[in-house]
Amino acid sequence: RRAFRPFETMRRQAAAISAAEPGGRLAVPGADDELKRLAETLNDMLDRLERALAHERRFVAEASHELRTPLAVLRAELELARSRPRSREELAEALDSVAEETDRLTRLADDLLMLARADEGGVRECTPLLANELVETVATRFEARATELKRRIEIDAPEELCVAGDRSALHRALTNLVDNSLRYGAGT
Repeated sequence: RRAFRPFETMRRQAAAISAAEPGGRLAVPGADDELKRLAETLNDMLDRLERALAHERRFVAEASHELRTPLAVLRAELELARSRPRSREELAEALDSVAEETDRLTRLADDLLMLARADEGGVRECTPLLANELVETVATRFEARATELKRRIEIDAPEELCVAGDRSALHRALTNLVDNSLRYGAGT
């Protein structure tokens, strides 16, 4: 019984460690024996698990943030379409916009799924893109909302400016910037 007492102590320490409080570690015995090596190995495993848990929590937080912007655009488009009687053409434009945002949400969900499966530090494929075209697309998405807020979106980007990047990721980044500007900023 006395020989197994240190193992029972370690077992109780391990049982007390939870995902809610992931910083816990096992006490490492002073003697250079199998028990010390076991404690060190288990603590290394707890370090890896803690990093994985932190990565998962960041991923969920970022995913939630990324999903809110297209959903906000969808809501704005739908509310604007319902705010007053609309012509058939205006309703068709609103439906086209909603369909486009739905496509963006689908691509975003696919991107998030790919990120969930990818190893950390994975590189995304970059392609040359015209910055002005990308910025114009985002500005168009928010034009009605800006007008409703009595604000303007101005673009100052040379037509020939080319950037290398992931179109979907850059679109999300610009969409988030404009959405946050309209939500929390003031002026043009």
